[in-house]
Amino acid sequence: RGTMNSRLGFGTFYLDDIENLKIRPLTPEKMGIAAANLCDREWDNIEFSENPPDWLKDRYFRITHDEMSLEPIESAKRVYEFLDLEIPPDMAEFLHQHTTVQQKGVLNTSKNSTAVLEKWKNHLELPIIRAVEDKCKPLMDFMGYKPYQP
Repeated sequence: RGTMNSRLGFGTFYLDDIENLKIRPLTPEKMGIAAANLCDREWDNIEFSENPPDWLKDRYFRITHDEMSLEPIESAKRVYEFLDLEIPPDMAEFLHQHTTVQQKGVLNTSKNSTAVLEKWKNHLELPIIRAVEDKCKPLMDFMGYKPYQP
C-alpha cells in the first residue's frame, strides 16, 4: 500500500505492461493490476532470498523499509554487523537527524520516517487500498501486514 502510494507520487509505475496507469482517474482495477505486478516481483525476490544459491548464502541480508523506518539506528547496526563492520560513531546522530524531521518533498533526504511509513492511509481511497490488499494478500500475509481498518 505504501509502495503503491509512493509510486503514484512520481506519476508513473515504470512497469511496461501497465502503461495505462498514467491515465487518471485511477481506479481500483488499475491499481489492482499495478499491485499484482509489483507484489509478484517482490514475492519472487523473497523466494530467492529464502532459498539462495550456494554462492549467495551468508552474503545476503534482507531488511524491510518498515524496519528501517521504525528503528533506523537499530536497523543500521544490524546491517553493519552483518557486514562485520563497526558502525561509525556519528551514524546514530546522522540517522536521527534524517529520520525525525518534518520536511516536505518527494526527494528530500530528511523526513520523518515513521510518518512516511503511514502516509498512504491519508492518500489512498478505501477501494484502492482494498484492491492492493486483494492482489497482494500472500505477500502481505508473509510480511505480517494486516488489512487496513479505517
